[in-house]
Amino acid sequence: MTERLKKAIWISSNNELSVRTITDTYKPNSSQVLVKVAYSGINPADIKHGLHLGLNNYPSGYEYSGEVIESGPGNRFSVGDQVLGHNLVSKNKPIYHGSHQDYLIGEHFVSKVPPHMPMQDAACISIMVQTAADALFNQLELPGGMVLDESPATEPLLIWGGSSGVGVAAIQLAKAAGVSHIFTTASKRNHEELLLLGAAACFDYRDSDVIQQIKASAKERDTGPLNKIFDTICSSGQESSISFCEEFSGSENTKFAGTLPQPENPKWKMVLATRNVDFPSPKPGGRMQLSKASPAWQDKIDRTLGWCLSHYGKGNGFVIPRVRVVSGADEGMKAMKLVAEGKSSLEKVAIKHPL
Repeated sequence: MTERLKKAIWISSNNELSVRTITDTYKPNSSQVLVKVAYSGINPADIKHGLHLGLNNYPSGYEYSGEVIESGPGNRFSVGDQVLGHNLVSKNKPIYHGSHQDYLIGEHFVSKVPPHMPMQDAACISIMVQTAADALFNQLELPGGMVLDESPATEPLLIWGGSSGVGVAAIQLAKAAGVSHIFTTASKRNHEELLLLGAAACFDYRDSDVIQQIKASAKERDTGPLNKIFDTICSSGQESSISFCEEFSGSENTKFAGTLPQPENPKWKMVLATRNVDFPSPKPGGRMQLSKASPAWQDKIDRTLGWCLSHYGKGNGFVIPRVRVVSGADEGMKAMKLVAEGKSSLEKVAIKHPL
């Protein structure tokens, strides 16, 4: 790689963000590509994985889109290809994997950007889709319908936090899978758009009787018990999203999936964007236990992303309602903090490069 000024948004071992110049030279091997990043997508996990799982001390970020400027010999990608991708969730990963940097090595999950997809959208689609796929089709065990060429899903579903990126993806995937009764929570200003995306009913999580409202709606629609619960927020405390969701624990058949670990609450299953590698999961008492890789689960995740890429666009089956673009490292770090704090709804945020 020729000498270029290469900047990165670094997350330290104390989970603090800063801008660093990368002096390492990145050289792709036969299974890798060197990518000049056009946009990097922001996810809550960019910061939260450092806070909750100790995944830090390298360039932050998971998702990206950009141009291949060097390809390893025999690689399926060529110089000039427009690609999207994301890197692994793991400890001690190489610095060339972080997405919030101007150049990176694409290795594990790289796809060509469909010709009809804007590059800023391409930088934001992987994690939201793959996390939602793991929740719906792996942890909650819903059939995939047309998404996975399976029988349609018929059970009702509650998605707490429908206007989050993962929530937006889960609503659309559940609809495509055949779920007709999708209940979700969000701020009232977002209800109309979530209904258009596929939700059957929306509720304001701020309402003191929101649980009663959801139960009454399910009873009125004669859906049967709400046994599939997905919490995209996983807030804690006395009136947390976790405690609200557990109000629907009607039977031993109720399944709970969430975006953050609940080590003291084993009924909850943490969802991940990838299932191809062992993952360290927190357990009671501060212990860590490896969640084993599952090729079968990863296959469902991969097929789901492929379906979304081929069906991307308004009216085609999957869309990101809004992508907000910020420019430069300073604005990027501000946006990362807002997203991690849950202050960005019904939109994805992408950082334009160079930083």
